[in-house]
Amino acid sequence: MLTRVRVRVLVLLFWLCTRTQGHMDSESWTGQAVLPSGLCRYGNSVECCWGWRQMDRGRCQPYCEQGCKHGECVGPDRCKCRPGYTGKACNQDLNECGLKPRPCKHRCMNTPGSYKCYCLDGHTLQPDGSCRNIRTCYHANCQYGCEVIKGRVRCTCPSPGLQLGPDRRTCVDINECVLGGGGCPHRRKCVNTFGSFVCKCQLGFKLTYINGRYTCIDKDTRPFCSLNPSAPKCRCEDGGCKAPPKSPDIPVTTSCGSLTLSLGNTDDYARDDPKVGVLHCTFDHGVCLWMSDREGDLHWQTIRNSAGDSYLSVPELKAGQRSIRGARLGIQIDPPWSHGDVCFSFSHWLTGNHVGVLQLFVKTKGRGQRYSTAIWSRTSGHGWRQTQVTLTSYSVDKVLLKAERRRGHRGQIAIDDVTLRQGACQ
Repeated sequence: MLTRVRVRVLVLLFWLCTRTQGHMDSESWTGQAVLPSGLCRYGNSVECCWGWRQMDRGRCQPYCEQGCKHGECVGPDRCKCRPGYTGKACNQDLNECGLKPRPCKHRCMNTPGSYKCYCLDGHTLQPDGSCRNIRTCYHANCQYGCEVIKGRVRCTCPSPGLQLGPDRRTCVDINECVLGGGGCPHRRKCVNTFGSFVCKCQLGFKLTYINGRYTCIDKDTRPFCSLNPSAPKCRCEDGGCKAPPKSPDIPVTTSCGSLTLSLGNTDDYARDDPKVGVLHCTFDHGVCLWMSDREGDLHWQTIRNSAGDSYLSVPELKAGQRSIRGARLGIQIDPPWSHGDVCFSFSHWLTGNHVGVLQLFVKTKGRGQRYSTAIWSRTSGHGWRQTQVTLTSYSVDKVLLKAERRRGHRGQIAIDDVTLRQGACQ
């Protein structure tokens, strides 16, 4: 009898232990277990699945390298297009007029992202896209179609970019580019078409997919800015710089887009104004004068956190992708700086196993377009860290940050708050 009681007690304890262990470890299975919202379990760690990238607060977001111009990214390199668009990147207009069955009974006019039905003479367009034969429209002799409102016949045009001509029967084009420029965004010009218009990049700019949207960027990849107190000058990404007249007694301030460059003539100005001789960029309003180097085979991307602040990050490598030259971010100093030390400070974040390496290089005048060996390097870290490096080389011509992604497919290499300041670091 006592033995049976002991057996029952042991069975009860074993049942409680296995139930508790199952409750505690239900989220800790070994191997890869797919969780909601793009999270995957790898052993005892939870990270973003391949094709997803980490956002703030541990959330994961699907990543479509080709972009989704008229749609949204719903999975790794998988776009869901809005009605009227097709293609892998949702950047192709769907010609609904060529579908079967045809959406219109008589005539169909394709428009960007949609279509328009119109009827032959003697017919009027119905709400369902069909055409109704009415004697009044037949006698109106309209070019595209007509409508009858309160017994009166009125010719119609199939597109908002067309209007009735003086004869009130034919349709003429509306030049939207003359009327308010067509509403094209910055760096794009309006080109009128029959019944509509398109926005094209201005001369010297090219259409590029960046951070989830298409924008026009400068084709000139050689922006420069001068630290020389005797000859301050800069070239902006949009070609629009402004510099107040120089006075021998007042520090010169040169403004380029979102980057403010202040240059002082004497040490007294530097003591009075801490911002004298400073190039500072937080990437909240663009990349300032920092540009990707042509020799890189990866690209920096702007990431915005939940607070609305931005930083630059190098995306993870895709399956089978190899990177030799990495992502390169540089700034040209023209003419080369030869007025003493320069302090280069920046924030960096390297997370994940075997994520890669972040390095700092400088190029000086007379080196035959070659960079020095890395003067600073980092392969790991936890959270954001601040680093300061004093550049002591004579005639600094260019400063370059290089990020190389390694075999670790998960993790992040990021930089923020990049500053070039006259004088040695404190």
